[in-house]
Amino acid sequence: MPELSLLLIPLIIGLVLLVIITTSISKKRKTKAKQILGLDTISSMRLLLAYIQKHRGMSMSFLNGGTNFTADINQIHLKIDEATAQIMALYPAVSDNQRWIGLIDHWGRIKENYPSFEVDNNFEQHKKIIKNLLYLIDDIAQDCELLLIKNKQQKPIHIYWRELLTAAEHIGQARAIGVGVSTMASCSSVARIRLKHSCQKIEDNTQSLWKEIGRDKQQEICISKLIDCITNDLMSDNVTIAPKDFFSIATNAIESLFMQFDLMIRDQSQKQ
Repeated sequence: MPELSLLLIPLIIGLVLLVIITTSISKKRKTKAKQILGLDTISSMRLLLAYIQKHRGMSMSFLNGGTNFTADINQIHLKIDEATAQIMALYPAVSDNQRWIGLIDHWGRIKENYPSFEVDNNFEQHKKIIKNLLYLIDDIAQDCELLLIKNKQQKPIHIYWRELLTAAEHIGQARAIGVGVSTMASCSSVARIRLKHSCQKIEDNTQSLWKEIGRDKQQEICISKLIDCITNDLMSDNVTIAPKDFFSIATNAIESLFMQFDLMIRDQSQKQ
């Protein structure tokens, strides 16, 4: 019997180690699957963010008397509805998130009522819903264990995408203000102050971003063109730039940041 007990000890130890290894492998697979789902979800949320930001700019032109974006606004409504449906299909658990519930309700009210908004209220309502969406992206990242992912320098990648999305939002705010100015073909003292403040925010945030992840030539070109346009074409006594032309310049700057965000998410998805 003692001899039998001694023979069983290695077997028991082996079985215990096998259970531990199998459990560890299973846990890692589940974590990777959850992270891939999370990366796909925040990628879809990035699209939703871009659409809501565009709606803000286009609706600012509309409320300032412009008709350039009427058809575009209707298309953006469809895109936002499609994006929200895609997110819910991809990540059903989001339906229980209070931020998501609030976002869907808030968007419904903006979509229905924006034509009757005052200009400043329209800007603030969009700013509020976008802030909520940025927080929601962090919620999903935490739920899907994306905060555990690090780059080669062992820094959490969520720091970088936060910087990218924050910088993009400051440009989005400048785009909305600037489109209003170009629609009216006049820059009030209040608008001039806001645009100057936005330019400072854009420069501060992009410098911080480039310090973290390195300078991007395309981003520098697009953002420099935007700053020059705001300074020379909008903050002047004679505003002649067309709303769609300014909107395009600002959008190119935003998309240069979003392209880097998309690349970062795609790279991480392939590594999982």
